[in-house]
Amino acid sequence: MDGRARLGLWRAAAPVAVLALAGCSTAPAIQPRLAPPPSPPLSTPDTTVTRTDRSGTAQSIHLSPDGEWLFIPYPGSPWARVTNYGRLDPQRHQRLAALLRSPLLSGRATWTSAPCPAGYRYRLDAGPVSVSWTDCDTEDQPTLLALLALLTETEPAF
Repeated sequence: MDGRARLGLWRAAAPVAVLALAGCSTAPAIQPRLAPPPSPPLSTPDTTVTRTDRSGTAQSIHLSPDGEWLFIPYPGSPWARVTNYGRLDPQRHQRLAALLRSPLLSGRATWTSAPCPAGYRYRLDAGPVSVSWTDCDTEDQPTLLALLALLTETEPAF
């Protein structure tokens, strides 16, 4: 049998083989399930937290609505020569959003009148929330402690 005869035989047998194999399957075709659509991205207000020491030297961390952050260290700091930035992972971004919605946080408004000789002063600006406090105030304020912990997890130099 030459090549043309074999090719003709294959052309004639191929449709029969396909039909025979198609008839062998008794299970219904499995339709793939699509993944659910992603939830809308989390968005928090533009947030800036500034930490000031007793001499008035300040450093801050700015968090964008999408979780991107930029740390601005105090002048002369070893970190002042390096741009420190990143993006919050989804769990930290969720924690930030929950902390910013806390009524305990928005209920605070001014510096404490008592001096805090060894502590820092902080200022938080996040959308309509503007809060100031000192290290001496945070001991009995779990929301403030959680916010500071989140920031130092994000940028240990803060």
